[in-house]
Amino acid sequence: MSTRSGTVHIIRVSDEELRLLRSAMQTYLRSFGHNEADTLERVKSVLRKLAEATREVEPADLTG
Repeated sequence: MSTRSGTVHIIRVSDEELRLLRSAMQTYLRSFGHNEADTLERVKSVLRKLAEATREVEPADLTG
């Protein structure tokens, strides 16, 4: 699988690692406040993907 920026990599992370990664990306976005539109859009894109992955995990947490 590939995208306009190259190969797509699939990694496996635990629920807690997913939450940590999402939090870290949100902090990065807030802390650095990049003026570069392409960097901002890439970070936001990753955050959208992490949010979707987090939503996929949440129902399992309720039954666990």
